[in-house]
Amino acid sequence: MKEMEKAVLKYYKKIARRLGKTTPPEIIGLMTGNYSLARETQRRVDQATLTAIQKNNISVIERFNYLAFGRAVWGRASRFGGNTLERELLFLRQRWQNRGLDMAILEEIEQRVRQVLY
Repeated sequence: MKEMEKAVLKYYKKIARRLGKTTPPEIIGLMTGNYSLARETQRRVDQATLTAIQKNNISVIERFNYLAFGRAVWGRASRFGGNTLERELLFLRQRWQNRGLDMAILEEIEQRVRQVLY
């Protein structure tokens, strides 16, 4: 069984145990479907970020920060759109650059994540 299938099954068991008596099975099925979709999107975002990391020979110590940036881009893109999204991403890049990350790599990660999402 794949890792993702195990995670979805674990989530299903958890919500079925907590909400099974009060929530219709159709709703639990929808919740599990939403979790599965989010989990797959996160995997694709992480893969896009790792591609940029490997291309730029980022050290193992810094990988965590770049992965966190990629997930933050995904979070902003799922909440905002248009000019607000552009402004949020500008602030996000500046924040991570102030933490010592390379702006060119941050921009590449942002572009790769946006390609995955759109």
